[in-house]
Amino acid sequence: MKRIGVTILIGLLALAVPVTASATTGKAGVTVEPGTRTLDRGVTSINFGKVPWHQVTLPVTLSATLPAGAFVINDYSGATAGWTLSMAVEPFTNGSQSFDGSLTINDVTMRADPTQHGSATLFRSKASGYWRSPAVTAMITVPVNSNDDYAANVLYTLNNGVAQ
Repeated sequence: MKRIGVTILIGLLALAVPVTASATTGKAGVTVEPGTRTLDRGVTSINFGKVPWHQVTLPVTLSATLPAGAFVINDYSGATAGWTLSMAVEPFTNGSQSFDGSLTINDVTMRADPTQHGSATLFRSKASGYWRSPAVTAMITVPVNSNDDYAANVLYTLNNGVAQ
């Protein structure tokens, strides 16, 4: 009997020994790479039509409608500061003569600047993804005694951050 008692006691002691758990830590990670912000469509030409020379005895303002989607921006940059789209315009010239006019788009007027250093903000957004402009009006004022075909270079610039 002694033998059975010892065996039972050893078996009970084996059950009473605590089992310790083993744990380790690790990391899971992902890198989200920023994409690009691009001006995918801009106005390449605005046709203000024609005005008879005899009507240019006073400055004449002409307008044209730019359709929705005239400007398209895709912003997948991941930047949270948003963007601005600005314009700068050179003087209107016919090759030998020029006039210091201004161009208005989306109720933003920009005076002609031969250096294109001055600019005005046309649109701004903090939203990311696809953006297209609404239909807007463009205007130009033709000064007195101007005749011939005049054109001006317009520079559109997509900038980081939302200007105030």
